Amino acid sequence: MNYPPRRPRKTNSNTRFDVALRQRRATTVNGPRLSPRLRFALAAVVLVVGASVAGLSWFWSDAWRVSAITVRNSTSVPTDRVMAASGIQGEHTQFVDLAAAAQRIDELPGIEAAQIVCSWDGACEIAIKETSAIAVWQSGVGQVWVDGERKVQQLADKAPAQTALVVRVESGSLPSTEKLMDARVARALTELSSVQPDVKQYVYSPEFGLSFTRFGHTVRLGVSEYAGAMRDKLDALSKLETWLTAKNIQARVIDVRFPEAAFYLK
Repeated sequence: MNYPPRRPRKTNSNTRFDVALRQRRATTVNGPRLSPRLRFALAAVVLVVGASVAGLSWFWSDAWRVSAITVRNSTSVPTDRVMAASGIQGEHTQFVDLAAAAQRIDELPGIEAAQIVCSWDGACEIAIKETSAIAVWQSGVGQVWVDGERKVQQLADKAPAQTALVVRVESGSLPSTEKLMDARVARALTELSSVQPDVKQYVYSPEFGLSFTRFGHTVRLGVSEYAGAMRDKLDALSKLETWLTAKNIQARVIDVRFPEAAFYLK
C-alpha cells in the first residue's frame, strides 16, 4: 500500500498576533499570574483590614462601656439617686459627656458640686460635695432636710454634718421633695439660726408657722414675710416678756407673728 508522505509539523508563528493569542490562551487556562511583590501587598491589605475590623469590634464592645460606678463623700444624699441622675451607666467611656452628667448631679437637692472621672475599663468615680442643711424636718412618717437653695431632700442614713436646726411638724405634712420650700419659711429658719443660735428645736404648723418654747411659754413666730422679720419679732418678744415679768404675769402663749400687735394668752 502506498501512503502519502507525512506533512511536516507546522512551526509556531512568531507574528505579533500569534504571540498575543498564545498569551491570551495561557491566561484563560491558568488565570492571571501575580508577581510575589503584588501577592505580598494584597496579603498585607487583607491583614490590615481584618485587624481594623477586629479592633473596631472590640472598641465598641461592652468592655469600653461604663459598668461600675462608685460615689464618694455621700452622707445624706442617697448614692442611688446620684448614680441615676448622672445617666452614665452603660455609656461609652470615650464619648460620655461627663460635664453634662456632673451638671445633672449638681441639680439634686443637697448637692453643691460634683466631679466624675472614668477609666477605659468602664469604672467611674463620682465625687460630690454636699451642701449644709438649713434644717431637718421630722414627723411621724419620716424625715427630710432642706438646703440653702430651698431644695428638699429625703433624709438617708443620717443628717448632714452641719445641720443647724430641727423642725418637728406638729400638724400637716412634711415639705414636699417635688418642689422648693416656701421662701418665707426657709428665710425664717436662716434668720433664726443667726439671731438666736442657741435655740435648735422648733415646731411648725400651717396655722401658726414656726414656734419654740422658752421660759415655760410657747412663742409663735410665724414665717419671715420680709428680710429681717425674725429679728423684729424677737425684739417684740423681748419687750413683751419684760412687761409680763414686771406685771408678774405668767403667759402660756406669746404670739409675735405680727410684731406691731403682739399678744399673750394665759
